[in-house]
Amino acid sequence: MSRIKRRHFLQLAGSTLASLGWSQGNIVSLSSSYSKVLAQNTSRKLALLIGINQYDLDFSGWIPLQGCVTDVQLRSTLSVIDPQENQLATVELDNRDGLIGYGKLVLTEKSLSRGSLLQEKIRSIPADLNLKIGINDSEIHRLTEIQPAFAPLNRIEILPLHQGEVDYIFGRFTTEIPSTTSTTPPINSWGLFYSDLVFLPGSFATSNESIISAVERLQHKLQSLLAIKLIRLTLNPHSSRLKVSATLTNPYNARQLWAEVVTTRSNLNYVPTYRSASSAKTEQISLGTPLQFAVTNQEDRPIYINILAIDAEGEITVIFPNHWTDLASQISISPQTTLKIPDYNTAEFELHTGEPLGSTEILIVCSTNPLKRSLHKLEQLAQQNQISRGAMTLSQPWEVIEDLITDLDNRTRNTEVTVEKKTNHLIDTTQLAILSIPFEVVL
Repeated sequence: MSRIKRRHFLQLAGSTLASLGWSQGNIVSLSSSYSKVLAQNTSRKLALLIGINQYDLDFSGWIPLQGCVTDVQLRSTLSVIDPQENQLATVELDNRDGLIGYGKLVLTEKSLSRGSLLQEKIRSIPADLNLKIGINDSEIHRLTEIQPAFAPLNRIEILPLHQGEVDYIFGRFTTEIPSTTSTTPPINSWGLFYSDLVFLPGSFATSNESIISAVERLQHKLQSLLAIKLIRLTLNPHSSRLKVSATLTNPYNARQLWAEVVTTRSNLNYVPTYRSASSAKTEQISLGTPLQFAVTNQEDRPIYINILAIDAEGEITVIFPNHWTDLASQISISPQTTLKIPDYNTAEFELHTGEPLGSTEILIVCSTNPLKRSLHKLEQLAQQNQISRGAMTLSQPWEVIEDLITDLDNRTRNTEVTVEKKTNHLIDTTQLAILSIPFEVVL
């Protein structure tokens, strides 16, 4: 059975469901049915909350699950609603034990019945989020050297493997580590691995590099990976209340639709397309191929968007906005309107797949309110790098993404929601949709 690269998806589902007697095919069918049921105004609704970390994939119709454990990992607020979606009460999630979440029910004067539907209202993002780096078993004897090298870095937590979940592994590339590509790092070079010991491209340098030098070299990449972890916590295509959709196509070949993603409430009869119908693998797009995104606002109010690209080496590039001397006029989409990026009819610029080869993820951020703080930071970076037009790779990824999350948090704090835990960012699902489109760049 083939194995999914965990960087393609967030928190993927799998073997635990086998104990319930459900196959992957069953879950695909049920997940599609439940999404449609939960979005409709029917007299009877079912709510199924499942959180699973990993799964193996060998099913051509599988729909990627995004943020499937978010509600029990983060301290979110859920609404208890009736069949007409009137709020009856709220549940504030405080903790979890495996798949079981624990929270506090905030009662109202209205009566509640067993089986009432829970609907995500506020997503809580930890303000003290850390990037957890595990130390490879073969290097554990050098832990006293490695920990001081990482000590000056903010928000980086070092721990031995098997002592908790880690985001990446720090270690040397050796002949004992298997490689699935023809291009491998130098032997005895230090760098980062995914949890399955697949090396992170661009994180290794020369053989016999010192630990201190390797950590200093990796500082920017670690900050970028931390920023990626933060922004991915906001993915919410199945809980967002915004009606938005996005496609990725070849502008010169109308039949070449690589991906189409929507929020659940945009289309009740829609099944997201992440892969070609004939393949169970991530969509592959050749190097140098022209790309075009189309984002549709089905709301009766304007929305504001950012489009970010995360490449195989963990670098973040801003695709939109991209006219850095005129940000205010280009970041909103009018109601019932589709914005094409880039618009090849105007021929202002073109967008193509580029290096590095490998996994790429596009994140489309849609908000009902202007994201002024993060846009101001982007404008400053564009001026510093003397960029007036086009995509921009972030030289300060953590600062930009943190400002973006703060923007979204400020939108929540301006509502009637009461904020008790000031250490967390609170994201309102009625004001935000973040969609993900993964693909692979190949020769």
